[in-house]
Amino acid sequence: MKSTPLLIIGAGPYGLSTAACAKRIGIDPIVLGEPMGFWKHNMPDGMLLRSGVDWQLDPFEVHTFRAYLQERGLSERDVDPIPVKRFIDYGEWFLNAYALDVWPTLVDELHARGDRLEARLTDGEVIVADNVVAAPGVAQFANVPDEVVRSLDPARYSHTCTLTRFEALSGRRVLIIGGRQSAYECAALISERVPVEIHIVHDHQTPTFARSDWSFVDGLIEATLNTRGWFRHLPAEERDAISKRFWSEGRLKLEPWLAGRIDGSNITDWPLTHVVEYRQEPTGEIVATLSSEQRLSVDQVVLATGYRVRVPAVPYLARTHLAGDLHTVDGCPVLDASFQSSIPGLFSPGSSPRVTSGRSSDSCGGAQPPPRSSSRRSRADWRPAPTPRRRTPTRAASLRRVAAAPAHPTIAPDPAPRAQHDIGQNAPLPPSTSPGRPTPSDPRPVRSVEPIPA
Repeated sequence: MKSTPLLIIGAGPYGLSTAACAKRIGIDPIVLGEPMGFWKHNMPDGMLLRSGVDWQLDPFEVHTFRAYLQERGLSERDVDPIPVKRFIDYGEWFLNAYALDVWPTLVDELHARGDRLEARLTDGEVIVADNVVAAPGVAQFANVPDEVVRSLDPARYSHTCTLTRFEALSGRRVLIIGGRQSAYECAALISERVPVEIHIVHDHQTPTFARSDWSFVDGLIEATLNTRGWFRHLPAEERDAISKRFWSEGRLKLEPWLAGRIDGSNITDWPLTHVVEYRQEPTGEIVATLSSEQRLSVDQVVLATGYRVRVPAVPYLARTHLAGDLHTVDGCPVLDASFQSSIPGLFSPGSSPRVTSGRSSDSCGGAQPPPRSSSRRSRADWRPAPTPRRRTPTRAASLRRVAAAPAHPTIAPDPAPRAQHDIGQNAPLPPSTSPGRPTPSDPRPVRSVEPIPA
């Protein structure tokens, strides 16, 4: 059995950033998980990030993304936009720069034992911690609509977070559900790798191709660092305005570098519509009936349907009494101004919290905020705090700062399911022929995606 003042569950960007902050102020944490695991296993090669070089992990602005580029001999133009492989390499560089102690194992169960928390690991080890930061990531929260599960064989659909290889789609017809950045980038990646027919179905207007402006976030970061709990004390209309600004920049725009990649005749956009029924034929062919009464015959469904947070369902909580003890709203943990949950000593940075008065600037229920680092600004006035064995109000306060310090992207890894990698492995795909399927020349409301001027 090992004892630690701080256990961090998850070794993605949120976990690593929190660990670096803790170590810098004199707390030696234990971090569990595979470093950047979700990014390595659940994102396809060729994926590009929406973030810029000013988005980084270090709350003290030492080991920044720009510092990483300088050490690698790269200019900012070399990584605009940033390839996912480059950000993975930055995460590992950051880990080594801070000499973080990461154990490549996962938590099986988390229990409250008196005034401490006990983690039982999958390898049989037991760790007792004064405080725990839970950064489980979003892969396990993938939103798969019930009607898809009821209607289709599991081999016939994939969520974007598990689809990383496209060879099995060659010569097939693919239906992508969703109309935000992930849907269109997935369409681009598939179309660039294999010959394929793609339909993109979503119930809103097609977003515009325009660069998102995140400059307004700088002021929010300053307020977060300077005034604890500032957001929850804002009038409801101001909180709503901030949430809407995040939504408009992150969800109502597509990156300009994507426009020319999805304007081929093999990609058809179906805005302002949705699937009302899926029917899988004995041959394996899928017939999707749209709200416009159009029918699409396809071979595979790809779900770009985002994520729906259900923190009590995280396995290491669900297996113990803590799932019932955790106060949540819409599946998101209710946190105080210090990012502490209703379970003493359990903190939750990242993309899933709710604050106790109003919604936090992180969103939940599937709408993800942009991966802007809340650690862009340094906190030079932080000092190492004493680390007694048991939690005290002073100790808890010092750890609250650690939990509030993280991170970069909205997607943080461990524990996360392994990527599906291939699709259709359990059942052969039917021939890509169907006389009834619509084409771009069909007189009904089908159109090819065209770049929309910024």
